[in-house]
Amino acid sequence: ARSHIPKHCRPFSSQVAPLKILVVGGNGYVGSTICRIGVERGLQVAALSRGGRLYSPAQADQPWAKEVTWLKGDVMDRDAWRAHLCSDTTAVISSVGAFGSNAFMEQVCGDTNIAACEEAAAAHVPRFVFVSAHDYRLIGHGVGPLKGYFNGKRRVERRVRELYPSGGHVLQPSFV
Repeated sequence: ARSHIPKHCRPFSSQVAPLKILVVGGNGYVGSTICRIGVERGLQVAALSRGGRLYSPAQADQPWAKEVTWLKGDVMDRDAWRAHLCSDTTAVISSVGAFGSNAFMEQVCGDTNIAACEEAAAAHVPRFVFVSAHDYRLIGHGVGPLKGYFNGKRRVERRVRELYPSGGHVLQPSFV
């Protein structure tokens, strides 16, 4: 009777349901680590990516990977992935990032993550976490080969603060 409800949106049978997170970019290096740790901590984890699966075949055979609901969708096609934001999704964690031309990095690191943040806010997801990067101002700050990378990430940080003044979190680990 509930077959039309995606697996990651179905309630758990236990009295205290685990928290549900959606990891955008969950098949990448950072995102797959977030998924693994989430499963290890008892969270219900769904991962959204354009491929809908892990990039690494070696990781796909790991026990934690079998506990993740792998979803195929493009964040920039908002209508196509909006249904994955369940009414009881606790948090969206966005770890999307890429390298390339400045224009490409500005789009992927900026526009894509902003779209994820805006859709999560529109769906009333209570928390949004953005995995950004600390800018040591050594290379690419405002100019140079990484201008688009850092400009895109700073734009997302501002949008997270606007849409999630108390439920948004921006992480700035060292450059990955």
